[in-house]
Amino acid sequence: MLKKLIDSTSMLIVCCTIALPVLASSTDLAEGIKLYNAKEYASARPLLEKAVSESPKSWQAHYYLANVNLVLGKASMAKYHYEACLQNCTNPTIVAHCNAGIARVDKHSSQATVAANKSEDEEQTKSAKPISDADVQKEKRKAEIMRLAKEDVEKIRKQTKEQLESEIETHGQVWRNRETGERRFGISKDREAEIEREGEEKSTKIMQEAERKIRAMN
Repeated sequence: MLKKLIDSTSMLIVCCTIALPVLASSTDLAEGIKLYNAKEYASARPLLEKAVSESPKSWQAHYYLANVNLVLGKASMAKYHYEACLQNCTNPTIVAHCNAGIARVDKHSSQATVAANKSEDEEQTKSAKPISDADVQKEKRKAEIMRLAKEDVEKIRKQTKEQLESEIETHGQVWRNRETGERRFGISKDREAEIEREGEEKSTKIMQEAERKIRAMN
């Protein structure tokens, strides 16, 4: 089932690579995209993770990291970064690709559940033994771990937003863009990026820990 997800992802990756421009703004992101385009996904992943950590609002970093995770079979992390990309990008082409990726993950999850149930039914028929309560409880626990992780991530995103609003209200000032002359009221871009980066790092750690716990239960 995982092979089917990876095989079906290949076409999505090819289409996305052709359609998307490379507008990398950091060394890690640029190198990660380069490795991604060379299909060196395992090598690209840590660079893209670093790029996301450095620039939590970079739709490119989230997008390419989502694709990499999808190819590597890390479906839940792929969906997480597709959703993060959607929060930071309004380009209709990118949005369409993200939604396609999320749909692919959801379809795989649904098919995996059906296949698992079918396999269990066949095994039960052969052995004439019901599924153990321990197995049922284990699957429930896995689902609960992921549910709680996603809830925690949403809480962190909310806290990050509230922290930004609070600091703008308390320490906000007028800033002038040296190149365009445009003025804005708020906190420094560096401080804003720092707050967002801290939130993104916490969210990523939560999702990774949830995946680790689930793998340990198999």
